[in-house]
Amino acid sequence: MERAVLEHEVPQLRFFFGKGIVEELLAQLRIEKVRFRPVEGEGYAFLQPGRAAEVLSGGTVLGWVGEIHPEAREAMGIDEVVVAFELDLDKLIKAPAIRRTTASSRSTRLLSMTLLSWSTTL
Repeated sequence: MERAVLEHEVPQLRFFFGKGIVEELLAQLRIEKVRFRPVEGEGYAFLQPGRAAEVLSGGTVLGWVGEIHPEAREAMGIDEVVVAFELDLDKLIKAPAIRRTTASSRSTRLLSMTLLSWSTTL
């Protein structure tokens, strides 16, 4: 049985997988008017064109999601596709939300601390 587990092929992560995670996270935080637009410019050179997007709520850019550019992965010695995202917690907290309750405010703070501690361990 152990051999079957080892031989099981793990699907590669792609842009739409990461986008789905961001969409679900923002839905759980009840952020309104979420949309995505293709990234442009030198500030996003580390992302694969056509496989990356800015994350917006209304007209505010909350962050980005996308596949890391193959040249950036190569420079770091990574052979696999890497999907990543970054969200600005200050902007998330200020973003329009659908009837945020005290409980969801506590959840936002907990999420903020969790993401911060997770990012510092990388």
